[in-house]
Amino acid sequence: MPATGHLDENDTAAYISGRVQPAVRAAIEEHLIGCEECREDVFAVRHVLRTARRRRVTRIAVPAALAASVLIVMMSSTDGAGRFETIVRGAAPAKVAPALLAPLDTVSRLDSVRWHAVPGALRYRVVISSEDARPVWRAVVRDTAAAIPESLRFVPLVRYYWSVEAETRVGHWEESAPGSFWWNAVSAPR
Repeated sequence: MPATGHLDENDTAAYISGRVQPAVRAAIEEHLIGCEECREDVFAVRHVLRTARRRRVTRIAVPAALAASVLIVMMSSTDGAGRFETIVRGAAPAKVAPALLAPLDTVSRLDSVRWHAVPGALRYRVVISSEDARPVWRAVVRDTAAAIPESLRFVPLVRYYWSVEAETRVGHWEESAPGSFWWNAVSAPR
């Protein structure tokens, strides 16, 4: 450390990059405990470095995405009927999760749960859980609605949570935000 007692640019850079001896690191950390000015400098330099790394990733990611788009177009061919068919190997589809429709409020009758479709979904997995997060019912369906079995009984004045997952490709599931409803029926009939 310089004679001023504060870290200079070289000390700060060496400390952040980990290029200091253990004894020097210990002295710097001891100084940082009591010196707010040097602590702020270290935090500021770390912030600049993180921001620069993110910008570098963006500068690489955007051209890479454009190149992938060009490749997809180049790999397209017609299917014989004049329609384009795209051949994509290993490309991940955009993440689109199901949006819950009903129930989302207080209910006294519940025959089914419904949600918006996810384009290209293979199937959907539905789970209804009790307040204590224990699943009370599960189903796997191909449609955007699932019928609730008549045998399922809900407890009056209890909140239930539910969610839907869409299988967008084999083994890959996108989950909805959780929804909830209050079971307000005083009696068991649905």
